[in-house]
Amino acid sequence: MCPRLEHFVVFSSVSCGRGNAGQTNYGMANSVMERIIEDRLKSGFPAKAIQWGAVGEVGLVANMVEDKIDIDIGGTLQQRISSCLQELDTLLNGPDAIVASMVVAEKRFGNSGSENVIEAVMNIMGIRDIKSVSLGATLSEIGMDSLMAVEIQQTLERNFDLCLTPQMLRTLTFQKLLEYDEAREFNVTEDDEINVDSKDTPTGIELLLRNLGDESRCNEVMIELQSTPDTLELATSPTIIIPGIEGTAGQVWYKLAKNINGKVIMLQFHPFAELTSTKEIAEACYEDVKKVLKANRQFYIVAYSYGALIALELVAMLEKAGFDGQLLLIDGAPHFLTKLTHLHFGENITDNNLYDLILSGIIQTVFREDIKELLLLQFSQLPTIEQKMEKFDEYIAKQSVYSPNYSKAMIHAMFRRISAVANYDLLNFETINSPITLIRAAEASIQNIDENYSLQKITKGTVRVEKIEGNHTTMLDNPILSMLINNFKPSPMGKEN
Repeated sequence: MCPRLEHFVVFSSVSCGRGNAGQTNYGMANSVMERIIEDRLKSGFPAKAIQWGAVGEVGLVANMVEDKIDIDIGGTLQQRISSCLQELDTLLNGPDAIVASMVVAEKRFGNSGSENVIEAVMNIMGIRDIKSVSLGATLSEIGMDSLMAVEIQQTLERNFDLCLTPQMLRTLTFQKLLEYDEAREFNVTEDDEINVDSKDTPTGIELLLRNLGDESRCNEVMIELQSTPDTLELATSPTIIIPGIEGTAGQVWYKLAKNINGKVIMLQFHPFAELTSTKEIAEACYEDVKKVLKANRQFYIVAYSYGALIALELVAMLEKAGFDGQLLLIDGAPHFLTKLTHLHFGENITDNNLYDLILSGIIQTVFREDIKELLLLQFSQLPTIEQKMEKFDEYIAKQSVYSPNYSKAMIHAMFRRISAVANYDLLNFETINSPITLIRAAEASIQNIDENYSLQKITKGTVRVEKIEGNHTTMLDNPILSMLINNFKPSPMGKEN
């Protein structure tokens, strides 16, 4: 055991401490040697193992790379002999059994400089197409074994400066990696926040409505939104977006469209505010949709929340006319919306009470300083809808964003639309053939509902489900949403199921 030695030193390798592709046996041999060192130190004998990185000027690495001293080898640069000797005294006098010395290379994004974090993990796991996996499933569920886990952990730390514990790695999803990649692309620092979660879960009308939309163009049925030009797919149909219960293009849609590839058309149904059912609204805008599609017999419709009901009616009509395509629903489906409406407004709510909730909710949306409970009490004390609307006029006069006529038209339209959802016939609806992609909010609005919101009862096509962070409203701010809309756009060559 050589107890009278001042130092007992072995030279190990960073390949043992951090691992290196193709050197498992070498790392294992060094690991055994390090266990001996730990055992000696525990027994009170001198012991030290030094994990060296790539050493320059002499040895195997130096012979392989000749005079290229600055070449990156496994995330490290070659350490000169003079530097090794200079650090040796510090290493020998440290209290730990195992120490390390290496020159860490500058962090770089991706092995080739162009590879992103998603591609890096896909390559390790042997995944060729991101569409073939669920973004919300953990890497372990997709098939990550222990060896893949080690390689992924080291790659993320070495190439992307992303340090994860084994537990964090087991629960990691491609969705989280996409968020990280998006944040890195836009230079989001650790001090910045990507706001996709809400501290306060919205309820009632606030859950269905973010704002009253853009009044300046509210009477146009189809409006084009600024988007990302896609010169490679000029022949494809545009992406048609159907908004939520407000029925108009608000700022959230203008922002989202900028990151969608190709032409984006917003279908506004405010011009049909007097209509009482989603079928009537779909029939009213059907010819406008056909004009947008023109000779192209393929459609791609993206619909959010209440807009999903209109989208399903439209798709049924388009299919009968010989069109085919893809439907992407953002947290919207008949069974989901009906349950959501009953949960937040009640199954047997009176017209007066529903107006109270809508009026107080919309004023809360416009006037953030007012307390919803006091507003609700104020409106509930007025016996008639006419009196409630007169009181509403007083609040509308305090702001200049929306005109009185537009605001009152919105109130009555909301009433009709919520009533239509509450009374939606879930037993007698027309099924479609098109495949559906459902984007769910990770922060669920309701419990006890099928993973795919019972959409398997709506279509004969395939139903795919993805989850993104946020609740029913904040999910629209998630940068992952535009990526998914782009990813699931049908190919111009034919159907995509």
